[in-house]
Amino acid sequence: MIAFKGESIPGYETKFEIVAADVSPIRFSMPGVIGERSIAAGRKGRDFNITMMFYDSFASGEALLSSIDLIQSTFSEESGQLVRSGIISKTYRDCQFISIELTDGPFPPSGNVASWWATVVLKIRQLKS
Repeated sequence: MIAFKGESIPGYETKFEIVAADVSPIRFSMPGVIGERSIAAGRKGRDFNITMMFYDSFASGEALLSSIDLIQSTFSEESGQLVRSGIISKTYRDCQFISIELTDGPFPPSGNVASWWATVVLKIRQLKS
């Protein structure tokens, strides 16, 4: 389960990608000195790309798309905690919701899924890691 600011995102994750934190050393040189020097400026933020099978008793493809739009408008540029729970559970603090992007679908109910569903990617930035 994935939750942002205490609100569950319907469905389940299929891939949780953590992009390496930005490291921005400060490089400088001085007159009369050969070469350059570097000061470690510390780690900055990092990105999470979370691929999910998105479903939640949606009666139609339009209802599913409306739910995606609602999540985007509710959390766009909001900051808070990202919580991942399940086999691997972890809380990530100081996160900013960037977007929820539809990558495939929506698809009608089939097999074990009794709801319209789609594949989405949540893009979230942890402001400091």
